[in-house]
Amino acid sequence: MVRWKFDDDPVTEDALMIGECAYEFGWIDIDKLNINLKIILDKLGWKRERIETSINKLKEIKAIMIDDNKESDIFLLHE
Repeated sequence: MVRWKFDDDPVTEDALMIGECAYEFGWIDIDKLNINLKIILDKLGWKRERIETSINKLKEIKAIMIDDNKESDIFLLHE
């Protein structure tokens, strides 16, 4: 089981959208994030600052792994 841990920051929705794009384009290798800013800029039409803020937020989101009802590990994306 996994429990997501993130706040209600409005940037979180943008971060999850960036995450979906990263998954769609194959830019996630286990826990390493390799974003192509040019493609994201073209695909989403956002300003660079919004994308960078969203990527930083995405890297703050924690997936806490639960084994036998106990937290066993934390999964984070990094560049």
